[in-house]
Amino acid sequence: MPAVIEIKNIHSHTTDSAAALSYLPASADCRNAFHQYFSNGMTVAEAMKYHTSLLELSDDVSETKLADGSLNPKQPTVHWWYNQWRNTNLGPRTGSSVLKVFN
Repeated sequence: MPAVIEIKNIHSHTTDSAAALSYLPASADCRNAFHQYFSNGMTVAEAMKYHTSLLELSDDVSETKLADGSLNPKQPTVHWWYNQWRNTNLGPRTGSSVLKVFN
């Protein structure tokens, strides 16, 4: 059965709410900043708190900026980045590479 699908980019809801903004994908600059925090010894929670503090101290701080996921990512995103960073820089948590560290 042939069909024609027409997509209209018109939302029936607000797209600038805090909830909608929080789902924006994080920027590469933001990811690199978090990788630097991890390299400096911060955990996920410490890195998130530090990053939010930096945003709050900026001259152009706003509630919109703090809610924006591309600038202030959510915890699952930061946790994912941490696991990737840790695996790259410290190796996996299990397997033969762990045994090499202890030998």
